[in-house]
Parts: sequence; structure tokens; C-alpha cells
Amino acid sequence: VSSVVGAVGVWAVNANDLGVVSGFELRVWQGGVIGFVFGLVGQCGDLFASLLKRDAGIKDSSGRLPGFGGVLDVIDSPIVVAPVAWWVFAGLAVVGS
Repeated sequence: VSSVVGAVGVWAVNANDLGVVSGFELRVWQGGVIGFVFGLVGQCGDLFASLLKRDAGIKDSSGRLPGFGGVLDVIDSPIVVAPVAWWVFAGLAVVGS
């Protein structure tokens, strides 16, 4: 839910600057859908990292960041969301040109 609210909020505040991606005008509901997809994909990345840790029989992926479950728990969602975001925004750029 927070990813949808964040995406719509960014769109609403910066409609003139961020609402246009390479000539393609992004509607508020499209920003909400994109935020929902990114949130869902990020959650899947987190669940996949947890699955890997459970299969390995460990609680934390490392001791480098105590209290966070390790480095992998901090970067698992962005690692999975980044390529999806690139594909979405590259697709919008193609549609807009």
C-alpha cells in the first residue's frame, strides 16, 4: 500500500516534472499501478531471500548489519525491483517516442 501511496504522491507533487517520461504523459492511476507492481515485486524478492536463508538453515545472511538480518535482507528487494523498474520505464520511453 505504501508503494502505491508513494508513487501517487510523487506524481501529484511533481506532476509537471515527473509526470512526463520521454514524452509519455503518466496518469495518476498508472503511477499507482506502477507503484503496486514495484511493491509486489519487492515483496517477492524479500520472500525469495527468506526462502534461500531457510533452505540454508541460517537466520541472518551475515553479521555485517546486526539487527537487520544481514546485508542480503537490506538489498534483496531493490535487487529484484531494479530490473523490473528499468523494463517499465524503458517501455514507457518506447511508447512515448
